[in-house]
Amino acid sequence: MKRRTVIVSIAMLLVGIIVGIGLMQINPVYLSIQSALGKENTLNYIGASGTQGLDFQNYLKTGDLEALMMAVQSERVRLLDAQLIDQVKAVQARNDQIAKLNQLLSSLNSLNGTLHRDMKAEAIIHPAWFDRMQALYLNGNSEDKLPADLPHDEKGTLLTNIHNSRIVAGITYLPYKTKGELEGAISKVKSLIDAEANNQQMDMLRLQSLNNKKNESIEILTNAQKKHTDASSNIIRNMR
Repeated sequence: MKRRTVIVSIAMLLVGIIVGIGLMQINPVYLSIQSALGKENTLNYIGASGTQGLDFQNYLKTGDLEALMMAVQSERVRLLDAQLIDQVKAVQARNDQIAKLNQLLSSLNSLNGTLHRDMKAEAIIHPAWFDRMQALYLNGNSEDKLPADLPHDEKGTLLTNIHNSRIVAGITYLPYKTKGELEGAISKVKSLIDAEANNQQMDMLRLQSLNNKKNESIEILTNAQKKHTDASSNIIRNMR
């Protein structure tokens, strides 16, 4: 009696899976369900075939549910692999941005180190350099392209390095004309580096999570393939 109950339960489960997949192949039904779940912008991979998604209709025609489950798991591995690649790129981009900000911070600290400790906060660091930059701005030229006639003494060279590093780091505005502004710029860049470092930790956690999910999916797929192979071997052995 108990065995019969188990068989009936498994049969009902399989029928439920088949009916559910069949319904999800109908786009209006799929869209209604996704709308109810608040996921209107997702694609119907169940009813799709070809390179995007799985050809469920073909599996249903053959009635090979075991092959269907392995195909679903293989598709999950493929999607996780694509997400992993994107996440690795995001981590690399974050590392590059941190390196650029560190270069900018180094240039700012180098300039600050040349200033006299008694210099007032409102004192202009290098009047000739900033006068030339002001003239460049008033003429409507891009600040990204520095003129060749900027002062090239020690402070002028450091200011040029700061400007170039700011452009590379993608910071559109960073005042550092006076000593007070320079110290404020140093604090701001430090804050940007800290924020990027915090985001980097979240990126690494997400990367680790995706990698764990992929390994788990590969393990499940491997076990399913092994069971399928063992079952086929037993059938062949019994036929001899």
